[in-house]
Amino acid sequence: MIGKFARGYSAIPNPLPDDAFVFLVSPSAEILLSQRDGTLHIPTVVDLNFLLQIQQLPIRPIYLGKIGQQICIADTISAAVKTTILGDASAKWRFEPIRSARSLLDEDVYTCVWLSQHLTAWNESSRFCGYCGAGMAFTTDSSGTWCKKCTSPACLSPFVFPRTNPCIIASIIRLPDAECPHPRILLSRSRARPLFFSVNAGFVEACEPLEGAVTREIQEEVGLQVRNIQYFGSTSWAPSCSLMVAYTTEYAGGELRPDGEEIECAYWLTADEIQADLALTESATPPPPDMVRPAPGGKTRPLIRLPMKWSISRMLVDAFMHPEQHSRMCRGEQAARLLALAPHVGLVAPMAHTATL
Repeated sequence: MIGKFARGYSAIPNPLPDDAFVFLVSPSAEILLSQRDGTLHIPTVVDLNFLLQIQQLPIRPIYLGKIGQQICIADTISAAVKTTILGDASAKWRFEPIRSARSLLDEDVYTCVWLSQHLTAWNESSRFCGYCGAGMAFTTDSSGTWCKKCTSPACLSPFVFPRTNPCIIASIIRLPDAECPHPRILLSRSRARPLFFSVNAGFVEACEPLEGAVTREIQEEVGLQVRNIQYFGSTSWAPSCSLMVAYTTEYAGGELRPDGEEIECAYWLTADEIQADLALTESATPPPPDMVRPAPGGKTRPLIRLPMKWSISRMLVDAFMHPEQHSRMCRGEQAARLLALAPHVGLVAPMAHTATL
């Protein structure tokens, strides 16, 4: 543990302190890590001195705040700089995909990694004023940038702040009925991420309420109607600069029909069916990717592989599988609904992780 992260706003010191952490994000959403004494670290200014000397860094640094007493800055690197780093013989470097870096780094350090990805992606697409074309400068009292030269009457404010795209993500729970005596959840597989099953999600359209986005996305993607839309939690999602707002819903009608464009297949599954698949797909020796399970109508379905355990999509699935655990994080009607599912689900084993909303 190296200290708590505190978000801050300031001009970039010149020169940078030797112990300042530098969060470098590659064009392919990787974070640069240095390997010392068998462990992985975020590099400091001293570690990157060879790049500073040849003026390949910094490019357009962003002040993040501090971890303990150490300043944190973020910056992007080009493919050419990445090649230079990997060719440096004085140190061992590793470019780690940002999603998988969470399991390798301290929580406060990873918070900076996540923030770095969001801010550098926004910074790359917002370097110039959208009205007059002049370069944008960072403010020292917020996370925004501003145009000192803009005189366009259309520009009501010279300030621009990091864009956050609102999106919804929702589970669909089908209560016990004549078809199945146990509650089921709908898990879908998208063409964008064919290795995993998850709940339905999508971006909120202009002037659309969040609950409206839930019903629209579910109708568009799988052809179902839902009711009892209840807020579950929210989280940032740096890869798409999004704020993900999570809901639980209940099946209200309609025939399951994946749209074939975003969603390639979807299945109603009980908690026991999911648990049986996870016992295989999350084991030390995962099964072959083409292994299948029986499905209704004499068909087969792929094994269920779920997203990362810290993702809010996984939390929604876990809340269905372990309602007695997740109800402690909810209030009022939502908690009562989750607890009502507990006797039917039949799974009471402790969860493999602690979910924090």
